[in-house]
Amino acid sequence: GKDAAAHVIGRAESLFIAEANAADTGLEGLTLAESAIRARTGLSVIGLWDHGRLHTVDAHTVIERNTVLVLAGTEAQIARYNEAFRRKGEERGHILIIGGGKVGRITSRELQEAGFQPVIIEKLPERVLGHPEAVIGDATHMETLKAARAREADTIIITPHDDDVNISLTIFFRRLRSEIQIISRCTLERNVRTLHRAGADLVLSASSMGANTIFNLLRKSDNLLLAEGVCVFPSPVPESMKGRRLMDCAVRSETGCTIIALETQGQRVVNPDPETVLTPDGALLL
Repeated sequence: GKDAAAHVIGRAESLFIAEANAADTGLEGLTLAESAIRARTGLSVIGLWDHGRLHTVDAHTVIERNTVLVLAGTEAQIARYNEAFRRKGEERGHILIIGGGKVGRITSRELQEAGFQPVIIEKLPERVLGHPEAVIGDATHMETLKAARAREADTIIITPHDDDVNISLTIFFRRLRSEIQIISRCTLERNVRTLHRAGADLVLSASSMGANTIFNLLRKSDNLLLAEGVCVFPSPVPESMKGRRLMDCAVRSETGCTIIALETQGQRVVNPDPETVLTPDGALLL
């Protein structure tokens, strides 16, 4: 919906991972240090999404309009973030769903349950008989787009199963609306990068999502795969860090990992204070 709220994308017991758009908030143009997100909410910014890849951050990272923040913390800390940065009283954005097949229809139903009023564009009327919100026609024809109120749309979700069709549609809509958010389905993993190059902001790969689900079910609850190459995992406190303050260990600058929780004697502290001294029997969640 392109709102500024923090949306939960993963959970490991009491630890929540969320993502949030920075557009039209007071965060635009600030460095991470200037934003004071940690001081105001208690959340850690563990990275930024950029076309499906997670980029590490430091205090000097600038938050731009298209930045999607990846946050880690407790449910209460996420609520504080939303209170501080979520835009108040904003209407839900208009969403177009291209394709009225099974994925398109389920997408529409899920969005309606979340409070949106999406419009499906589908060529075959029999596919969308139970969807009065559907517009019948070709998504590349201007008359169809006018009927679907494409000029008002904030987001387009491309759902056909044919990757070549999706690549063509992504190029078409990116040229038509340079600022619109484009989310595309992808059937074959090898086409994910092509769809990103074509202009998609987010590509949902069936193989990646399936692999992530299986991986998370097989591993312990503290091992959480958020996306390809992005994993939350536990580690005992290393010998070199025992008895030292968290801030003196330079974990992020040395390794790119972020410590998002600390466990000592069965007690978990989410986003521990940098002054915390690491005990020999402790465990880190990174």
